[in-house]
Amino acid sequence: MPAKTSARPNGRRALLGMLISAAALALVLAWVDVAALREALHRASGAALARAAGWFLLAMLARAWAWRALLGPNVPLRDAFWALQIGFLANNLLPFRLGEALRVWVVHRTAGVSWGRGMASVALSRMTDALLLLVLALSLWPTQAGSPSLIRGLVGVTLGLMGIVLALVLAPRWGARWLRRWPRVWAEVQAAAALVTPRGLTIFVLGKILTWALLALYYQALLADFAPGLAWPDVLWAMSVSTLGIAIPSAPGYVGVYEAAAVAALTALGVPRATALAFALVQHALYLALTVALGILALARLGWSWEHWRAAWRAVQTPHPTSSSGGGQS
Repeated sequence: MPAKTSARPNGRRALLGMLISAAALALVLAWVDVAALREALHRASGAALARAAGWFLLAMLARAWAWRALLGPNVPLRDAFWALQIGFLANNLLPFRLGEALRVWVVHRTAGVSWGRGMASVALSRMTDALLLLVLALSLWPTQAGSPSLIRGLVGVTLGLMGIVLALVLAPRWGARWLRRWPRVWAEVQAAAALVTPRGLTIFVLGKILTWALLALYYQALLADFAPGLAWPDVLWAMSVSTLGIAIPSAPGYVGVYEAAAVAALTALGVPRATALAFALVQHALYLALTVALGILALARLGWSWEHWRAAWRAVQTPHPTSSSGGGQS
């Protein structure tokens, strides 16, 4: 029988996220001259916003393509894409990153993907994203001698992806005895390893690389209006640090923590604080506008009633073991 979740700890986590977001936003605003911020905000051009929106939409398609490789060949790309958009919309509105579970519920209802396979795919996808960004952030760390080579960062990403593949292949075989001490971790590893097939893994890796390449173009398209002199390694480093910052508990939509991480990254590269915050606000506003619009389109396309979403809420509140049917579909 599934364990009931406690409302009190969830309420405390939500409150903690709200407080962290408010503190982070207040901190960056307190450090910035309002007049300089207002002037910097006017640098954003319509052409840059349009280019960035185009790159973002392509990145969403690439992300859905990569995720579909883990969900199974019978899942249409459109189902993975629209489920992904509903997940992003939910993350903008709901606490605790519940959009991740909600997108699994959507693809479960539309394409018959099992809960185990869906949740394992999300866990593997998030782990890969975090590793890619961490490797980029560390390998492209700016130094007084200048920006490091972009080749160094790409080599680091390649080694990081190879590490994920080797871990998934070898952990269930060599690390079983050690991992069984933590049943939840062992279940996650088994479920993720069950998704690994040569063809699916190849598409997944290529999809992830393409996703972050397109997101880098999205990031640079906007950043060119604010800090046109930044080299590509610096753009990638700032994107990595900014995105890793949203792992900190926050309010829905990552308000405050993203701005603080982006300002910290860009000021470390010599960008004035007001300019860095202006970019962060514009980029975050565009991200929210695009994900909300795509999420609403997904809802309109699915045409589900309020009863569907009540069922979805109950489903994502209920723990589902990732190993029960991680390799198949229900």
